[in-house]
Amino acid sequence: WLRLHAPNAGGPGLIPGQGTRSRMPQPRVHMPQLKIMHAAMKILRAAT
Repeated sequence: WLRLHAPNAGGPGLIPGQGTRSRMPQPRVHMPQLKIMHAAMKILRAAT
């Protein structure tokens, strides 16, 4: 799931996210990130 997570949110989202992280978009960006993590975990569990 690390492979899917890195390009999705870890790639470009990290650079601009640092500056906007202190602003309002922080929780907005955090929500989808957690959703992706949960979805990836579900897939991983289903695969095993």
